[in-house]
Amino acid sequence: MMSDVTPSALEALLLTTPYRSKPSSIRSLKGGANNQVFAIEFNNKDPIILKRYFQSPLDPRQRLKAEFLFSQHILQSKIAVVPRPLYVDWDRQFALYTFVDGTLATRQDATETYIESAAHFLLDLNEVPNEALPLASESCTSPTDYLTTIQRKIDRLISHPDPRIQKWMALLVPEWDRRRAQCQAALQVLEGFSKETIITPSDLGLHNTLVTSDRRYVFIDFEYAGRDGLAKTIIDFFLQPKIPIPNQYFEPFFSKVSSLVAMPHRLRREVETYFPLCQVKWSCIVLNVFDPIGQERRLFANVTPREEDKLKLAEEILFSPLPWTKGNGT
Repeated sequence: MMSDVTPSALEALLLTTPYRSKPSSIRSLKGGANNQVFAIEFNNKDPIILKRYFQSPLDPRQRLKAEFLFSQHILQSKIAVVPRPLYVDWDRQFALYTFVDGTLATRQDATETYIESAAHFLLDLNEVPNEALPLASESCTSPTDYLTTIQRKIDRLISHPDPRIQKWMALLVPEWDRRRAQCQAALQVLEGFSKETIITPSDLGLHNTLVTSDRRYVFIDFEYAGRDGLAKTIIDFFLQPKIPIPNQYFEPFFSKVSSLVAMPHRLRREVETYFPLCQVKWSCIVLNVFDPIGQERRLFANVTPREEDKLKLAEEILFSPLPWTKGNGT
């Protein structure tokens, strides 16, 4: 799939859908690092969003399937804080959604009101069970899942020829070994816990939130969504680095969403055990800019991050304070 697409090519795609009217305007929107997003307006119809999804033989994740099935679940659940799915073309990997007139959230939106909205979104998603939803991308419900996922990310970087990565991995690998050994006893206990899953957008955060003119929050971008462990959703909510959630909101958020599981005290133990390990995971994720597949995805999405900035960010994530400790109000 080419990274560039012309208005005429988009019009041709629309002709194969129920939206056959000639668009009055087509404009590219800022999307994620794995997709292309276009706002399409008509003279006689409501505007829509056309979203094209990255594909590669080296990256088997089914982003369109995850997002569209998740969006359909939301539609059935009558949750009003997301764009509605309108049409999908599985073969050509694009979908149409309702257009939401809003702006991307910023750091200034990291407020108690937003935390409550995000927590309620997660609670509402789980009002209607849906075992038919696939597992979320890199779903983790056990110590083995976490250790395997993180080790895989380390292995992808450890032989990288870039001397900057080699220098970083000389620090990261011993730190990974230390953290893994430090929580070994806790991991053995957690291995015996039940593998409980919830329905989650997975990549929940301000970076995937629109703010409307009347200050409503609309959640978007469900390419990694599905069923997953609640601990992973909580951890990723606070570790994703695009627009960080201040640690001061950890306790309020945990308190609200922990009602999704039968034993919140077990959930707390999971979060506190896995969080330092997931700091290693996220320090690897932000270095995807050095990975050929990561570079291909960003070329498709027309995103060009600075490599030096990502190396600095990786270190900040790895040694960031744990959100439940004192002095964590960053």
